[in-house]
Amino acid sequence: MSSAFITRSEASELSGASSTAVKKAVDEKIIPAKRFRSGSYIEADDVPVLAVLSQLGGVRLAATSKRQLRSWLRRHGAPAEFHLTPVLVVRRTDEVEQARRRAERYARLRDRWIVRDPHIKAGEPVIKGSRVGVYTLAARLERGESPSVLDEDFPHIPAEAREVAAHYARANPRRGRPKGAPSVR
Repeated sequence: MSSAFITRSEASELSGASSTAVKKAVDEKIIPAKRFRSGSYIEADDVPVLAVLSQLGGVRLAATSKRQLRSWLRRHGAPAEFHLTPVLVVRRTDEVEQARRRAERYARLRDRWIVRDPHIKAGEPVIKGSRVGVYTLAARLERGESPSVLDEDFPHIPAEAREVAAHYARANPRRGRPKGAPSVR
């Protein structure tokens, strides 16, 4: 099964790695990036790789060692431990597997629920089958609105669509000056 593609910022959001760490992994060719339209994308299967690299903290590894880690993490049925050197062993932790599941779920739900159509709200991302903006939902979640209030206001939008909207909005912030911000003259 081929992996879904996600943006670098989505990979950062889902793996817990900084955007700088994601950029470095791509620049060092640890993780390959694909160019589509106007953006650069990586496979969702590489989110666990980014999670492991971010967990290594201050441990400096050569690019070849990082590529070996990537190969091990992407291999199905690979052992739970990888002996990088005789004294350095990397373990596949629960956090890494959670990052994998989170990335797979996010990519699946994003493709199912979030659409951008120039004829709907000028191309702003919305929940499929509605005119409810992703950023609107995410802002309400960020303010702490309860699921019951959101169910009441948006009965046609399931909880999983709200969940993916929150991740999407954090990973893809709006560009430009915030609405309602005064202009500086």
